[in-house]
Amino acid sequence: MTFLNLSKISIVLLSATVLAACGGPGGKRDDRRSQGNSDPSLQHGAIVVKPTGLLLADMDTNRDLETDRDELTQATSILFAQIDRDNGGIVSGVEFADWAQTALGARYPVQGLASFDTDNSLAIEADEFSNGLNMLFASFDKDNNGRVTRDELFTQLNIDARTSGRGRQGGGSGGGPGGGQGGKPGGGGGRPAA
Repeated sequence: MTFLNLSKISIVLLSATVLAACGGPGGKRDDRRSQGNSDPSLQHGAIVVKPTGLLLADMDTNRDLETDRDELTQATSILFAQIDRDNGGIVSGVEFADWAQTALGARYPVQGLASFDTDNSLAIEADEFSNGLNMLFASFDKDNNGRVTRDELFTQLNIDARTSGRGRQGGGSGGGPGGGQGGKPGGGGGRPAA
């Protein structure tokens, strides 16, 4: 199995995310939504995995369903070499964005270039990359035991049904690809979040 073979993991996690998103309460619409009621039963949620979580999951070389610090250390230099396509010893913004699009499915992932580039050189050096991955690992390791388990990779998103796009008062777009905001179809620009 290749180091960054994310296709199987991505398909399984994407399927789980879609099922979780579609598994919200159905049936007759509750009229209390339009009355501003903040009843928790009116909220919908989804459990998702951030693209960077997929990266950590793929570092699980022994396939014990958790990634430990040793696996992270082994993967760091291999991953840096894969991203540094021109073998220049640094990762440029273009190299990082191209890799992120292919490996993480998002050209501008949550953990983007700026979060690794601590000296603001618009490039990532090997030590910056290693430090960034260690910080990423620590952010997922909720119990601080030096291992990131699959359940630590999941994030709960709570979306209030009253503000999710349909039935909003005050005009505006009903959502769509950009989310729609206050009469601006598709939202108002910005980078895509991953």
